[in-house]
Amino acid sequence: MRELFWWRFWRGLCGELPQSFWHADQAGLLCVTELGMLSTSTDREQAINYLPRDSTGLLFELEVSEETA
Repeated sequence: MRELFWWRFWRGLCGELPQSFWHADQAGLLCVTELGMLSTSTDREQAINYLPRDSTGLLFELEVSEETA
């Protein structure tokens, strides 16, 4: 059996999402679709630098694995 590789990426954003966003679907998942290129970093501190200092921000932690199917 082949070992599955995965990576952790971070993304810092300005703003906030509505409370309705944080409700999981029937499979227990929250899904996000980015409409453009997704800028991320493997360095958490670098992503934190993109968070606003004077307003609300979001820090996404993305765990990405290779395609399995």
